[in-house]
Amino acid sequence: RNGALAVAAVRKLRPSFREIDEASIREGLASAFCRARIERACENPLTYVDSAHTVESLAALLDTLASELKKRPLVAVFAVSRDKPWRAMLD
Repeated sequence: RNGALAVAAVRKLRPSFREIDEASIREGLASAFCRARIERACENPLTYVDSAHTVESLAALLDTLASELKKRPLVAVFAVSRDKPWRAMLD
């Protein structure tokens, strides 16, 4: 969703920034990186770090890990602020 919002903003502002074409937008999205969002922190042991803080972002993390890890064993460390919907996140 953040990427889609960024693309919409760039397209809206395009009259002021004519040098930004569709190829530049695609290249920018492809190279975008957000620390602690499904970030591979270490190869051995394979370690991911993620700052999921909503039910939806945790679901996205789990979907990604399922496709990345296939049938490899998984150890998870889960921490969450008390103001977050942690029960729903663990369901």
